[in-house]
Amino acid sequence: MNQEMLLYFGLGCLGLVLLAVALRNGLKAFFSLVRLGINLVLGVGGMIFFNSFAAITGMALPINLFTLFSTGILGLPGVLLLIALKYFFTV
Repeated sequence: MNQEMLLYFGLGCLGLVLLAVALRNGLKAFFSLVRLGINLVLGVGGMIFFNSFAAITGMALPINLFTLFSTGILGLPGVLLLIALKYFFTV
């Protein structure tokens, strides 16, 4: 699967979860999951944007479960955290 298909699959699953939570628990849980979804989209977008300049900067962030989890929870500050960790702890 290429990255575009993986992104569409993830967004579709997120949409189904948001719909199920909205129907089951009400609006408060729905808006907290919407905020989590926005953080996830912004974080992954930031990682892809940063990786597009990997040839210039010489650094690239891997897209794996840990990086997706940290950017999903923290959003763009999570991407900045990963960049700082990569910068300070590369050998």
